[in-house]
Amino acid sequence: MIRPYIALIFTSALLVMSTASAKETKSISFCEDPWPPYTYGAHGEVPEKGYAVDFLNEVSKRIDVKFSMTLLPWKRCLLMAKNGSIDGVMLLTKNNKRERYLEFTVPLISDNNLLWFRSDQNLAANSWDSFEDLKSYRIGVVAGFNYGEAFIKAKEEYNFNIEVVNDVKSNFKKLALGRIDVFFVNLSAANEVLKEEHEFKDKFKFLDKLFEKVPFYIGISKNSQARFLLPDINKAINSMIRDGTIERIMKQFPDQRP
Repeated sequence: MIRPYIALIFTSALLVMSTASAKETKSISFCEDPWPPYTYGAHGEVPEKGYAVDFLNEVSKRIDVKFSMTLLPWKRCLLMAKNGSIDGVMLLTKNNKRERYLEFTVPLISDNNLLWFRSDQNLAANSWDSFEDLKSYRIGVVAGFNYGEAFIKAKEEYNFNIEVVNDVKSNFKKLALGRIDVFFVNLSAANEVLKEEHEFKDKFKFLDKLFEKVPFYIGISKNSQARFLLPDINKAINSMIRDGTIERIMKQFPDQRP
């Protein structure tokens, strides 16, 4: 009968230690890639604005813990979260690889990727019903982005011709020059590029049927003491959803189809 009591005492001690660690956490460091409209700014700097920034600022207020935010190249941001040199990632989607080193909050928003192509391309876009239909095309992707398990599986199965760049704008430029045939990005991120690059006006179309909507989360490193704050962060996010704060923030960055 002694062992169960010892186990109970040990478990209780861990819970107390975890709660104490959470309360002692005065600041949490987050990173993200410059990714309008989610984050605006330059690498190595604090983001200027964006709805990921507004989300975190609001959560920070509600749990009374200071959040610091830095913009970094995306793959470096994920690596730093993996090794615990930064506490978390501001906003991202979930996949099996990321779940190995991140704990995820409840979802804040959802979105889906669109398939983009040039308006003047003579492509069989109306018949693209599955990823298999893209196997004869040059496909642009952004390094480190999560395109979902279905795309990963299709990429391996059909041996896609993939070209990798570091940002969304580069893919639009390559598409305009005919160096790729299609690429994937959601409407929010695409519109930010199209608003800046006026020469792209009316040059592109998109298809909205290959990708399902996926949730976006705040990610906390499993190597960070900040993970003990996850229940408080989730409580704050749920309250933001209930009282309309998430919706209010999103309305500051409306999606308008190009």
